[in-house]
Parts: sequence; structure tokens; C-alpha cells
Amino acid sequence: MQAKARIIQVEKLTARYGADTVLENISFDVYEGEVLVIAGGSGSGKTTILKHLIGLVRPHGGRIIIDGQDIVAGDGGGLQKTLPKIGVLFQGSALLGSMTVAQNVALPLRRSGLLSDDMIRKIVYLKLCKFDLSQYQDYLPSALSGGMKKRAGLARALALNPRILFLDEPSAGLDPIRSAEIDAIIKDINQRLNTTIVVVTHELDSIFNIAHRVIMIGKEQKGIIAVGTPGQLKTDSADPFVRQFFSRKETV
Repeated sequence: MQAKARIIQVEKLTARYGADTVLENISFDVYEGEVLVIAGGSGSGKTTILKHLIGLVRPHGGRIIIDGQDIVAGDGGGLQKTLPKIGVLFQGSALLGSMTVAQNVALPLRRSGLLSDDMIRKIVYLKLCKFDLSQYQDYLPSALSGGMKKRAGLARALALNPRILFLDEPSAGLDPIRSAEIDAIIKDINQRLNTTIVVVTHELDSIFNIAHRVIMIGKEQKGIIAVGTPGQLKTDSADPFVRQFFSRKETV
């Protein structure tokens, strides 16, 4: 069987906030069509990695190559070429409160500058139908439940049919039923569209439901302490913290 191509390459990434080093010389790959979960304890740098991958923060050192483009080097040209290929669901969905659901979903389509108003309206309607939100297109985000906000955020992230989807704590704050719905949506997007998905989460049920692979970040180590499937990390890891995390057991 032919090996899958690397769509993201992170090479010796170092991240600092002021004098505080959060991550030091970490390297990993993401393969086309996989769901990769970034997990770890509080303050380990999970979301920091995501911010670097989507270009919100520039690394102190290292390289990030997405679909052949180095998004760190030079004048930012690589990042600008990459942005249309990615979609992002921020923690809390980050919907603009002054805009309707439809207007929020339309934002990336309008910013692309490639589509007519009529085409944008049609695409927005189709995306909202996909997420069972068409009847709420004229609502403001404040009128939506937490689960509906997540689905609206996903609709916006998928507006341009990106090759790569980045999700920051997609199940945070949701009850188990709504969390399972979000997990099902993530799996469907991955399986139906072959979308590469990178997820930051600490929700153990979601990790076992959606992840093909997991990279585990250690706060004290400032880097990756384990890589594997959720099952492998639960049973085979030599690191007691990793086993504790995946088994919900106290270390001994």
C-alpha cells in the first residue's frame, strides 16, 4: 500500500512568550487525510502549536511547511498562499456577535474576492443545510445554543472547502450528546472529503472516537513525549503520565 504524503511538516519548532520557552525543538508530520489529535495537560502548549500552524504566531525558531509552502520563511508569501487551503474552528467558535449566522459563514467567501454575491448566498445556504442551521441563518450568535455555535463555526471553517481543518477544543463546554454529534461531524468530514484534520483537545472520549494518531505534549519537557494511536498510548506507553491521561488513573 502506498504511504500517504506529508501535508504538514513541523521541524524543530521553538515557541516562546517573552523569556518563557513553551515548546523547544519539536518536530512532527501530519499525513494527508488523517485526523491528528494534539493532547496534553493544561499549559503544555497544545493551543500554542495550533496558533503557529495557522500563522497567528511566528515561531522563535524552526520551520512549518504546509502543502509545500514554508509559512515561516521570507515575507509571509508562503502563509498567504496557504491560507485559502485551511479552515479554522477556534475555541468558543469566535463568531462575530454583530453579524448573523449567514453573514459569519459568508466571511471567508467574501474575503476570497472570487465569488459573486449570488454564489456566496447559495454556498452559505448549502453549508448551513449541511449543519442543520438553515432556519437560523438570520439569527445572531447570541440566540444560538453552544452546540449550534460550534456547528456554525464549522460551517464557516468549511466555507472554502479547505484541504486542512484546524479545530481548537471543538467539544469544550458541550454535554456528552452534543460532543458526540461534533465527533460524528468531524469523522464524516474526514471520511467523505478526505480532509486532513488537526484537533487540539483534552476530551478523552473524543480522542478515542476521532483520532488516527495522537501526539502528546509534556509541559515540563516542553515537547512531544509520546506519539501513537489512542489505544497504543493507553496500553503501551512507558511514560506514566501518558498512561494516566489515557486511562484516567492515578500514577503510582
